[in-house]
Order: sequence, then structure tokens, then C-alpha cells
Amino acid sequence: MKYLSFDLEYATSRNGSSKICEFGYVITNEKFEVLERSNFIINPRIERNEWDWKVVNEILTRPIIEYECGFDFVHYYPKIKKLIDDADYIIGHTLFCDAKALNDDCLRFDLPSLNFEFYDVNLIYMEFSNKQQNTSVVNILNDLDIVGEDNIHNAETDAYNTMLELKKMLEILELSFEEIIELCPNVKDKNENYVVKSNEEKELLREKVFMENLSGDGTNFIRDHSINKKRYMQFIDNVIPNAKGRNKYKNKKIAISSNYEK
Repeated sequence: MKYLSFDLEYATSRNGSSKICEFGYVITNEKFEVLERSNFIINPRIERNEWDWKVVNEILTRPIIEYECGFDFVHYYPKIKKLIDDADYIIGHTLFCDAKALNDDCLRFDLPSLNFEFYDVNLIYMEFSNKQQNTSVVNILNDLDIVGEDNIHNAETDAYNTMLELKKMLEILELSFEEIIELCPNVKDKNENYVVKSNEEKELLREKVFMENLSGDGTNFIRDHSINKKRYMQFIDNVIPNAKGRNKYKNKKIAISSNYEK
């Protein structure tokens, strides 16, 4: 029985598309004894001005030049696919984000979709602790009194620490992994044909809520800090004109009283 825990780091996730620069992984047996571990340092094949400099300065553990000297995602794709295909169980922390990032790079480089089922350790911890909010890898380590590896935001380290968290929860609960996923079916997710199941479900839910907000039932006042204000701003940011204008207001500025707008 093989467990694969993996984690990614991104050079950028701007415009909703992630460019991977690290694929860290740990392979264990059913006793969580480490069989293999490594970190693929990936050249994201982007220009210097495309890097997310907040990520570079605050998250990544290596200088940009080290990534740029590495092989690209196309080179590592067969190895990543083999790791995924050979695993009996795939785990990670908020792994739906990393699954989407894999889809982004597969599409960018015209590679086949990496189809796999996976289990989110963060969701398992939410069930375990009865918490409703996401918790970082570091905070879960602290909450469970685990001494993990220190090099956080190194993809290999994060994958290893995530594995330790799952191991500790199973020990406390005195349950096998099969038993915990049977008790918590919501921790299971799936990536298929470049689509992450949970992301697709969230998008459908967002569309449903948005349409309900257009029902005109008298509850759609746009007050500051309200959900309706947030939806309104999302609409303004994303609305697409359905006809061509006549340039009546071209090169003119129009001001509307903020009180009237509200």
C-alpha cells in the first residue's frame, strides 16, 4: 500500500492561472514509514516581470535563478504522472488548489489531464477538531503538538508535515485511513479532464446564489459591507457588454453622487 503526499509552490497565480515552480512529495507505506521523498525544482517558463514578487520575497525558499536553471513542467510531467498513477491513496493540504494548478500547467503545455482521486487532510482536521475554517499546515502541527520539519513553504517539507498530521490524527482516533474516509466522505475529491470536482461544485453554487440575488424580492439593497455589495462589485468587474455603444460619452467624465448611487 502506497500513500503519496504532495504539495506545490507557484511562481505566480495571477489571472487565475498558476505556474508551478515546485512539486514536493513523500511516499510512505500504510504505517507512514517514508519510502521515498523529493522536490522537483521547476522552471515555470515565464518572464521575470511575470513572477509574483510577494510570493518570491515572502514564501519561496529559493532564489529565482535556481528555478530558472531547472527543467520545466514538461520534463517532470512523466515522473509526476507515474507518482500519481502508482499511489493507492493521494493526500495533501487543500489539495484542490494544487490539483487545479496541475491542470493549469497541463493545459498550458498541451499535456493530458492528470486524473486522480485525492483526500484533503485539512478537511479531515476540520472534522477532527470541529472547526469550520481552514487551518494552515503550521497551525495544525502546533494544535496536534507535532514536531515537524522547519523549512515551511518548501514543497517537500509541507508534503512531509501534512503526512505527519494525518498520521497523528489516525493515532489519536485509533482508526485506519480507510475508516476515517468512510466516516468523512466529504474529504474525498477528484480531478478529471482538467476539472476539480469540488471547484466545479463551488462554481455552480456561486452561480446559483448570484441568480437568487437577482430575484427582486425586496432584499437586494446594496449596503456597505453586505453580501449584496460584494456581489454587485463582482458584477461590475466582470460584466460584458452585449452591444456596441455609440461613443456618446467618449472622452467625457461623468460623476454621480455617492449617496444617490447607494
